[in-house]
Formats: sequence, structure tokens, C-alpha cells
Amino acid sequence: MKINCIICLVAALGLTACANLQEQAKIKKNEATSIALKQSCGVPKKWEIQKKDDQLTWFIDVRNPDTKQVTQVAIDANSGNVINSKVKACKCCD
Repeated sequence: MKINCIICLVAALGLTACANLQEQAKIKKNEATSIALKQSCGVPKKWEIQKKDDQLTWFIDVRNPDTKQVTQVAIDANSGNVINSKVKACKCCD
């Protein structure tokens, strides 16, 4: 029971931290998604925002329904500039 409570607390803190980062971002999730879809055709599947070395970055996974390839697009959450775009390992069984 104690372990479950700790896990729930950590998960809650993580969600709060993520929400706080989203509030700090000038580029919101919807706009970042539009930018990612200009880089890679497909369906957005995963969104994550991270702060490292004072740079706030959106990471958006876009899955191509034809090839099943997943491309991760990293976007500067303040300027909207694409930092990089890379194909991740194929997730054929999704």
C-alpha cells in the first residue's frame, strides 16, 4: 500500500510539472502539433514537453499509417523552430 501511494504521488507530481511547463511555453500543444505535421505526414501519437538547460522543448511523435514509421519532431517551445526530426524504431505492432 505504501509503495502504491508513493507511485501515485510521483505520478501526480510529474503531471503537475508537465502542466507547469506547458503554461511556460509560448508555443502551445496545438500549434506545436501543426508544426510537427508540416515536418512529417501522419497522425500525432505522443506529446511531451521537457526543459533542459533552460530550453523548453516539445517532442511530438508522428506515426505514418502507411509505413508504420514513427518520426519524433523536437520543437523549441518558445520560438516554434524545429530543432530536429528523427525516425524512431518501427513500432509495427501498435
